[in-house]
Amino acid sequence: MWASFSVKARQVIFYAQQEATQQKVAYLDPLHILLGILRDEACNGVKILSHCRISPAEIILVARKEMPLGKQEHLAEMTLTVTAKMVIDHAIKTRRELRSSQLCTEHLLIGLMLTGGCPPKRILSELGLTLTAIDLAIKELPDLDKELRE
Repeated sequence: MWASFSVKARQVIFYAQQEATQQKVAYLDPLHILLGILRDEACNGVKILSHCRISPAEIILVARKEMPLGKQEHLAEMTLTVTAKMVIDHAIKTRRELRSSQLCTEHLLIGLMLTGGCPPKRILSELGLTLTAIDLAIKELPDLDKELRE
């Protein structure tokens, strides 16, 4: 599964794991994926958010307030929550529908927006992000395909 991820998308998952470790939990959830996207200002996901006039700093502030703090000092192997798996599944489906050669950070962002009941979808929606806005940004931003080459 991870082989189809671009370097940037794999970095997002790595950053998400770091976020989970900092929160002392042994699972990756959609909030961790969102924070992972936001750690790379040059990734397509952040470019889209900026194009839609949504502040990454504001998202981080809200997301961190909602993130539960765990109690595990020595973390076992990281696992994906059911909801995080749904995000990844939506991202994979989106990549296929858009006929992209690799799964990129914009696909992860869309996956978050397609996953009902997850906090990132609510946070992003409350800040004004819609799937239509993402689609428009993808069409308007000329250098999004650079992520495939990095």
